[in-house]
Amino acid sequence: MWDMITLQTIGTMVVCASVGIVLTRKIKMPHVALYIFTGLILGQVELAVMDKEILQESLGAVHIISKAGIALLLFLVGMELSLAKVKDIGKDALITGVCQVFISATLGVGISLVSGFSFIESFVLGIAMTFSSTVLVVKLLGEKKHLDALYGRISIGVLLVQDLVVILALTELYGLEGGVAMGPLQMGIAFLKALASVVILAATAWFISKKFLLKLMDWASSSAEILLIWSLSWCFLFVVCAHYLHLSPEIGAFLAGISLAQLPLSNSLKQRVHPLVNFFIGIFFIALGMKIDLATALESWKMALVFSVFVMIGKVFIFFIILKRQHFNERTSFVTGLTLAQISEFSFLFVALAFDVGLVGKDVVAIVAFTGLATFMMSSFIISNNERIYFTIKKKGLLARFHASQEKVPDEYLSRRRKDHIIVIGMNSLGREISKRLCASGHEVLSLDNDPKKLKGLPCDTLIGNAGYSSMLDEASFESAKLVVTTLRIEDVNNSLVYRCKKMGIPVAAHGFDSTVIPDLKRLNADYIIDSKSSWLKKLFNVLQSQGVKLP
Repeated sequence: MWDMITLQTIGTMVVCASVGIVLTRKIKMPHVALYIFTGLILGQVELAVMDKEILQESLGAVHIISKAGIALLLFLVGMELSLAKVKDIGKDALITGVCQVFISATLGVGISLVSGFSFIESFVLGIAMTFSSTVLVVKLLGEKKHLDALYGRISIGVLLVQDLVVILALTELYGLEGGVAMGPLQMGIAFLKALASVVILAATAWFISKKFLLKLMDWASSSAEILLIWSLSWCFLFVVCAHYLHLSPEIGAFLAGISLAQLPLSNSLKQRVHPLVNFFIGIFFIALGMKIDLATALESWKMALVFSVFVMIGKVFIFFIILKRQHFNERTSFVTGLTLAQISEFSFLFVALAFDVGLVGKDVVAIVAFTGLATFMMSSFIISNNERIYFTIKKKGLLARFHASQEKVPDEYLSRRRKDHIIVIGMNSLGREISKRLCASGHEVLSLDNDPKKLKGLPCDTLIGNAGYSSMLDEASFESAKLVVTTLRIEDVNNSLVYRCKKMGIPVAAHGFDSTVIPDLKRLNADYIIDSKSSWLKKLFNVLQSQGVKLP
């Protein structure tokens, strides 16, 4: 009976979340906010129709499952934080992140104390309001193709700093999980021990990834299934190591993700892990919403409103002032602040753990949940329109009193993105030969394959990943290519690529590896169908010349 109720609860969660995603697709409501809102509604419905004791047992089982979701969430967050993307602004991001965390936490604690909360409740609320959402920011900047913009790189660097700080905060809370009261000295000693354990675990992750992990993942990359299993094994290996070092499992997962993010095949790994992570993330946040007492939440709406205003306006100007003092111009400083004006998925995790160890009550959980709902939904609109919002505020003269620099930074926007290049997809013998010859003819070539071994030795730029994923094509600057060549022997992917190219007006050559696939490629109006290894190069160059591309 208990098992069936648990399965029914999980099934209901998934169905309701799916319906919610469909209904809110046009308004682009962030999934995390939708999950919490879904859980809030489900909790009230099930409370009304289900026996309270059975419901609590069922939620207990769901909570165990969602624990895996927390670890996988942090694993995915870690995989988004490639140090190579922020190394040129690392110092600026570090200064900005540390200063912002200190100022925001101090102001958040002050607001809470003035509002009548105890010091420990104020501390938890202040910390929860400090951090910004890595998942939301990376997703929306990726959709805008602004991850390589200067403000995008600064945002990612600041998020990395914030995530490291919150990991230490979670470690401190995890040490209190036994419920034993500690004085300041004992808490300080516990924190230093935890910090030492984090350093040991991080150093271990770095050493193994440098010496062994790349070769291991290269070997596994020949099979999508093996790659997924190995990456998850790496994650849970560090979860176990964190447990033995008396750290939270989330820290182990996060460090495992960061170590994988530095590998060349990190994009391919993210694509494999993402669907599984999405399921567990949904379960965790819906379960969190179901725990919220609606009556308590409604009583706390005023404080949630106060904190929402602080996060969406106060944090913008905190970032703006800090970045301005580091000599970034007005536009970059303000747009970065707009991008980071929300709380984090870590905020929910932090307050949930504080509630579990008895440091805060349901009212604090409700305030953070409602603030998260408000800031996540508003951030979707703000990030999508951050430059438009900046120019509107600038015209009203609201930023003039800050005397920020108006000088445009040369690398401010998308100078790092590829343009007028040829993308060759599929590094079989045909694809490698095409890449080499086009490169020898003086063209800028990007070769793409999900097997890193097939990309070795090529004289051109390479990218590891699956061309069937939109995110991979975005990273390859697909829309700016002057020609796309696919030599894959996968009919569906080839047809999809040809369709995308024709829709964008990009010349495309596709491999007609079998007589049965050629009719579809012709119907899709492929510019050239590669069907003969002996004559393909001359015909391919004819396609280029017909598009006005000069050849030697």
